[in-house]
Amino acid sequence: MLISSVAVWSILPSVLAPIIQWIYEKMKYPVGERPTIKSKQNLRQRIILTIGIFLLAFRVAQGYYDVTKDNSDLSYQQSHYHALNLTSTALPRDIRRQYKKLSVTNHPDKARSLGKDPKQAEDDFIELKTSYEILSDPKLKFGYDRFGPTFVDKIKQLIKQQEEGSHFESKSQKSKKQKEESAISDWEVLSTGVKNAMAEHGLTFAVLLFLWVFGMAPTGRFWRFYFLGCQVLIELTIYTRPEDNRIIQVLEWFHAYGFLKKIQLPYQLISVLRKILPEFLLGAMQLYLPLIELFFGHKKADEIRQTSIAKTGKLKPQDIENVSTLVDQVYFEAKNALDWELIAFPSEQSRKDVRDQTIQDMMVMKVDEDPEVKEAYRELNVPV
Repeated sequence: MLISSVAVWSILPSVLAPIIQWIYEKMKYPVGERPTIKSKQNLRQRIILTIGIFLLAFRVAQGYYDVTKDNSDLSYQQSHYHALNLTSTALPRDIRRQYKKLSVTNHPDKARSLGKDPKQAEDDFIELKTSYEILSDPKLKFGYDRFGPTFVDKIKQLIKQQEEGSHFESKSQKSKKQKEESAISDWEVLSTGVKNAMAEHGLTFAVLLFLWVFGMAPTGRFWRFYFLGCQVLIELTIYTRPEDNRIIQVLEWFHAYGFLKKIQLPYQLISVLRKILPEFLLGAMQLYLPLIELFFGHKKADEIRQTSIAKTGKLKPQDIENVSTLVDQVYFEAKNALDWELIAFPSEQSRKDVRDQTIQDMMVMKVDEDPEVKEAYRELNVPV
């Protein structure tokens, strides 16, 4: 998900914006006319903002859907609570009562007598029993609520490792419950899930750091790490709380808003946050300067650009547009400096040829005289 987010935000806005702007200008302006520099800049900013907003909305909705769709491993429909027809607020006595009820009605022998498929009835009963074993164990339930289905598999690995390690130490037979209690400690419950969570956040941090170091996100760089740190603290708070009351209050607040009712478990909330936060962080890299320019004007945005250039010591690919704007300005200055209608030419074609050549020569001369434009071209390895 993170790699695809980086690819989408790095490619789509920069590719689509020039294409949309070119089509719009071709449709609006007749042949021979060109938009002013200011209108061209404003149009580009509006296009980038529009693309960014739609892309951000789509990626956030996609991340939410990936977690909550019915066939997802993280959805409530695939959870152990759904197998027992319970909610995350169910008390231990509710879990026991519901399991006793369903174990009778869904027993394979009774299911076969009702004409159900024996294989399917056996699988359903095994799933029901597994769900009860997990939700009736306080430690397993604690970890399952926070870390999701993969947590159970890791706990089974811990149990297997301890069984293999203690095989030669003692020949006494232990019950399955005793083995689980001896294999699982509170610290192992937390450390198993936190290690997985921090590994994913570490990858996000590495990607953001890479984009900043190599100049792909020179502006607004620090606050992205602040937001990432806030998400880590939120997750650690959810992981380490001994009671679920505060988490359930947050989920109930989400349920007040229609489409968010599918988020019913803490690990669903954490998974959704992990998917949508990188979209905001990466999207901000593309929308930061356009938003600054929209609300604070071109002067403030130019100051930020110049600051980023001064800190890195060289121009970045996103500054090519600034050079093009300067050249366009030179073109319009040269175009308006001569009154071609007052000069006699043998034909209109000769008038156009001389005019175009003169403007081109004036541009070369002007660019050569302007240190700012000349230096920009030199940094971009463009001959002047």
